[in-house]
Amino acid sequence: MFSKGFEFDKITGTADIKQGVIITNNLKIEGSSAIVTMAGQMDLLNETQNLRVRIVPTVGNSVALISALVATR
Repeated sequence: MFSKGFEFDKITGTADIKQGVIITNNLKIEGSSAIVTMAGQMDLLNETQNLRVRIVPTVGNSVALISALVATR
């Protein structure tokens, strides 16, 4: 699903930055292969993170092809 990086089309959400810590509850990254949502915090100074990440693969042409192959068997 992800090879040389995650190619995305859109990023939405809000975040607060206080003393080098980014806090978000609604970051959403939409790409052709998946939709990724994140909530939690990232400490830029200490390079730590405490995030809840959800990755939902998008349904593409490969699913239609697999469905067609299954239907013909």
